[in-house]
Amino acid sequence: MNATSLVVKDANGNLQTINTTPNPGQALSATSSPVVLASDQSTVPVTDLQSAPFAGAVAMTVGTAYPAQRSVGVLCTVAGNVEFQFPDGSTLTLPVFAGWQIFPFAVTQIVAAGTTATATYFNLK
Repeated sequence: MNATSLVVKDANGNLQTINTTPNPGQALSATSSPVVLASDQSTVPVTDLQSAPFAGAVAMTVGTAYPAQRSVGVLCTVAGNVEFQFPDGSTLTLPVFAGWQIFPFAVTQIVAAGTTATATYFNLK
């Protein structure tokens, strides 16, 4: 298998090069701060900025408010946009792709009006 390199921005805004091979289940690591990776091209596991195991997950229904947790997981079957609402009421709309993606956001709601992706959403504790 051919080796691949990913260039990502870490929590401090610095660019990091991560070398990996496309072996399913292989963990990625960076040389300094933790990074967040999301891809529809890989089965490589993803962690949030705390790089610690999640203690639980709460399935989210689109349009329903929930207490914010550590991160939000998106299991997407049809690519599209997802609108996330934060505890301060602000929102952010991002594209998602087929596959499992974790965003390091304390989300209170998946906003129905701005969400076009077909996905299952989880508040990760």
